[in-house]
Amino acid sequence: LGGNSTTEFYRILVEEKKLALNVSSSYEWNSYDSHPFSLSATLSPSMSVKAFKHALREYLSQVLKTISTEEVNKAKKDILAHLAFMRDGNVN
Repeated sequence: LGGNSTTEFYRILVEEKKLALNVSSSYEWNSYDSHPFSLSATLSPSMSVKAFKHALREYLSQVLKTISTEEVNKAKKDILAHLAFMRDGNVN
């Protein structure tokens, strides 16, 4: 999904649908957190949490239907690279 304003995740939910002021995702593995993947959002003032959750589920459902093998493989490589940097002590 990505973690910045250049991703489709951000473009669709923030710029196109105007459901949130900001959205991001991250994968931060550590030894004390059993849920290393997270999504976060700052909702637009008029957006309810319930409505945003519904829209997010719809978006994620669509992503799962259309994601390519190449995109999955790139994401796996990115995560493995991040983990390798963590082991080297380059990432906090």
